[in-house]
Amino acid sequence: MNKISKLIPNILSYSRIILTLIIDVFLYKKSIKLAVFCIFLASISDFFDGFLARKLNTTSKYGANLDLIADKIFSINMLLYIFFTNKYFPIFFIVFLLISREIAMVIIRNIYKKDIPASKLGKIKTVFLNISYVFLLINYEIFIIFFILGFLTSTFSQFKYLKT
Repeated sequence: MNKISKLIPNILSYSRIILTLIIDVFLYKKSIKLAVFCIFLASISDFFDGFLARKLNTTSKYGANLDLIADKIFSINMLLYIFFTNKYFPIFFIVFLLISREIAMVIIRNIYKKDIPASKLGKIKTVFLNISYVFLLINYEIFIIFFILGFLTSTFSQFKYLKT
């Protein structure tokens, strides 16, 4: 295996951070199709970075932390967009709770140096929320369904984290 293939998972994590900035530019310019495409790319990069790291046997603490940082940047960015553009109180409140959860997880993992592996529910939460982000700009009804599913799985997974 060459050196470049070992870097692919980390490159995907870095690309998610860069894509987040690009998404913001497209959202600002109201380039909806390009924003949706970049949201889709960022969402699937979240799956492939970890998958490829395990498949290529290149997992590392640095890569795991980079993945976590990229996930939080992307997720909080999308939640802030929803927070500032949505007029409906229930969504507004749910977004606030999800942002609080993301920040709490960063605090728990970094300040208290507590290494908490992602649970299956946490991964399902991420899938639901990433799907909702893709549909946010193209189909509000589908967005709401996956967003609520993401919120519910987030809530249940948070209880598991609090127990550890």
